[in-house]
Amino acid sequence: MPTCKFGKIKFAEQRIDVRYVPLKDRIYADMDNERLLNNLVLLSKDGNVKKFDASVAGVNEGDYVYLYMDIDEDADTNDADRYVVSEGIVVKNPISYDVCKFCCVLNEEILRRGEYVKIFEMKIYKHDRR
Repeated sequence: MPTCKFGKIKFAEQRIDVRYVPLKDRIYADMDNERLLNNLVLLSKDGNVKKFDASVAGVNEGDYVYLYMDIDEDADTNDADRYVVSEGIVVKNPISYDVCKFCCVLNEEILRRGEYVKIFEMKIYKHDRR
């Protein structure tokens, strides 16, 4: 469970499970406009988040989540440049003002989807059809 003190997050243990997560299994987070710190993003006002397929899911403190954000709605069909992805742990809002209930402490840098796919040495669309 992460702890927060003055905006710095320390993880009790490092995440070992490294796996490829397609867009269809990710939740939305505005990693540009709602990033409070370099590694802290506002996530949910009430415990509900929007999934890639526009359905709603619930999150709780301690959940490990996989995020996406649409960065260019007008991009061609090349999804590698249209989305950015990241991941992290859901924490209660550590900031004093009451804007949201949960935030996400990013455990990975924010990557363009194409860069993320290259990490796993996959061809785009081979394993992920959204």
